[in-house]
Amino acid sequence: MKKIILSVAFLLISVPVFGESAVEKYNHGNALYRQGKYDEAAKLYEEALASGVHSPELYFNLGNAYFRLKNLGKAILSYRRGLIFSPRDKELRYNLRFATAYTKDRIPSIYEGFFGKIYRKIIEFASFAELLRLLILLSVILTVSVILYMFRRRGMTLVICFGMFFLLVAAVFLLKMSDRWETRAAVVLSPKLDCFSAPTTESEILFTIHEGTTVALEELRGDWLKISLTDNRVAWVPQKAVEMVIPHENSQLSTLK
Repeated sequence: MKKIILSVAFLLISVPVFGESAVEKYNHGNALYRQGKYDEAAKLYEEALASGVHSPELYFNLGNAYFRLKNLGKAILSYRRGLIFSPRDKELRYNLRFATAYTKDRIPSIYEGFFGKIYRKIIEFASFAELLRLLILLSVILTVSVILYMFRRRGMTLVICFGMFFLLVAAVFLLKMSDRWETRAAVVLSPKLDCFSAPTTESEILFTIHEGTTVALEELRGDWLKISLTDNRVAWVPQKAVEMVIPHENSQLSTLK
């Protein structure tokens, strides 16, 4: 549970607003984008992100700039990061699907079938921050309801309703945190990536995947990462070949086991 908490910590404290300098970079980047200077626009968007800004609009525009530059891995990574903060954004989802259609690997989704699609809708309905804020609000309302009931001996139905709602939201939050495709997803950035049976280039190449494919991180060993795919294939790849959707510092990444 510790590694999951570390992986989503920045989501719960990030505020999706622009600082003054970030606004300037964002607007300047938009102007350059309209002029077709996608490389310069992407650099300014990245600088705005480096200042601590996490905005779905910024990730959306960054993804568009990378897509125009034919950098499919970075484009998909940007769209996925935008969806972390705004999971119901239709434009982000459309562009992610559009960009994913250009990837070479055709790996089945883990959310196949009736129940798989329902599960996906549940965990993707709200962001981590939205669920946390709702849990805090419900806990306050539930506490007040319990106190009022203790003094007035009325309102037990209200207490039960809020209690059940709180448990439901808590269950969704924990489900989302425990889903590796939510907290440990990463995108392949290398045009072609050989996947090995062990953390060394001298081991057997099990299969090859390509830029833009999403994987889940399972373990870190030196400069190597153990990854899994949605079709349950597992292999080792160089750490620099992929980038996590939820950013990690090296110290946090080392908690993967």
